[in-house]
Amino acid sequence: MGGTVASAFAQLLQFLGRNIVSVVLVVITALVSSYYVKRPRGAPPGPRGWPVVGSLVSLAGKHGGRYLKQLSEQYGPIFSLYMGSQFTVVVNDVELAREAFLNQGEHTAARPYHTALRRYMADERGEMNGIAFSEGKRWKEHRKFALSKLREFGMGKVSIEKKIQDEASACLTHLSNTKGEALNPQALLSSCVLNVIVSIAFGARYDYADPAFLRLNDHINTIFYDIDIGGMLNFYPALRHLPVFSRMQKELDAAYERLTTELLGNIAEHEEQATEDEADVRDYLGAYLLAQRQRAGTDSTFTPFQLLVSIRDMFLAGSHTVMTTLRWGLLFMLKYPHVLRKVQAEIDDVIGRGRLPCTADQDNMPYTRAAIAEVQRVADIVPLSLAHSTTAEIQLGGYVIPAGTAILANLTAILNDPKHFPEPEKFRPERHLDERGAFVQNEALIPFSIGRRVCLGEALARAELFIFFTSILQNFDIRLPDGVTEPSMDGLFSLVWSAKPYLLHCVARQ
Repeated sequence: MGGTVASAFAQLLQFLGRNIVSVVLVVITALVSSYYVKRPRGAPPGPRGWPVVGSLVSLAGKHGGRYLKQLSEQYGPIFSLYMGSQFTVVVNDVELAREAFLNQGEHTAARPYHTALRRYMADERGEMNGIAFSEGKRWKEHRKFALSKLREFGMGKVSIEKKIQDEASACLTHLSNTKGEALNPQALLSSCVLNVIVSIAFGARYDYADPAFLRLNDHINTIFYDIDIGGMLNFYPALRHLPVFSRMQKELDAAYERLTTELLGNIAEHEEQATEDEADVRDYLGAYLLAQRQRAGTDSTFTPFQLLVSIRDMFLAGSHTVMTTLRWGLLFMLKYPHVLRKVQAEIDDVIGRGRLPCTADQDNMPYTRAAIAEVQRVADIVPLSLAHSTTAEIQLGGYVIPAGTAILANLTAILNDPKHFPEPEKFRPERHLDERGAFVQNEALIPFSIGRRVCLGEALARAELFIFFTSILQNFDIRLPDGVTEPSMDGLFSLVWSAKPYLLHCVARQ
């Protein structure tokens, strides 16, 4: 959040500096706004913020989760602030998150109004489509459908495991061909993970050099890295009329249009090969088209536009988060070689070198599981998750939260809570093991969030992380480039908290 807001806000200041009339208008708006924007009665305390922009100025240029964690040390585990004109409550410990999103999930599963995304996800009736941002009947029906089909096609089962192993094998071949030369692992990891999503959605896989696959990968990366998908344009949509923001809006439109064109091509091919026999359905797209035909003539939420946005959600959310976590995982192994050696020793003991890892191996590999868990905790790639919104007034932490309030789970604070993770600043996989060396699931380890809006593909992501991570370390020693004694652990914000680009050597293990 901090990076996108900072970029947009800096460009706004540059523009206003050249346009004194705009400056005057902003000042007048601020004075008027300051007259009526007040914290609701009974709401949690928090910083007053600035007129019009609320606390966005304070967040600009900062890691959002860390900044809000600092505020929690001043105001307590639950506090409130204004994100622009949106009144927002931030929960900073897992107990409050459970109360808000599990115990009171019926009233907190909505999403705040998201202006910047509506142009890509809202239908002609103004309803948000897809799964991540839809609500009500549409969200419930499609979340249930997606979960059932993911299970049917093998989420957590052997069939999807084989797809992951196939991509792991392709990854290892590519790494072998580097002959130990330095490489940036991002493009390769992105291709491997994206191909898993392709196999689930379309029932096929791409060669990594296929132009269509390269385009698909590029469009997704553009949306994640080069586009301000929220930021100031979400909180102040009128800014899109200013030249600097108009250009950003056009870039965002173009990125979504290119991705949409690629996906519509695959949808059209599946429609030509449509089957009425459910036993012949082999992928998510085929299952959806069949469900769409079976519900024809009814007031169905299974529409062509809903299909497009759902598939787009799947590609955007399902590929980049796993790839980002894997990049952090390799970086932590470079930073902490003693952890790397312990993981490799466990791999050698349990799996050996004669076969690829499988998810069943996890039961006998507590240290490797602990290392992956610690990567997820410390990397903290989605610091604030996606905001929820209340549909009714609720009580939370002794405060009154009005209907229509945005609620953020500050995962940075939760994953670094010393009550659950002593000395949280330290990378220490042993914290996830008991005195006998068995893996222990910490209740505060919720990198996939919690509640009714928990990540839909959590089981798939866990399988991918384990198989890709262990496959690479099973077959290669990873090393820093010559002359580099300490890897940089700096990150940057796009839509997730990513490690900055880095190089490593993958040397075949003897």
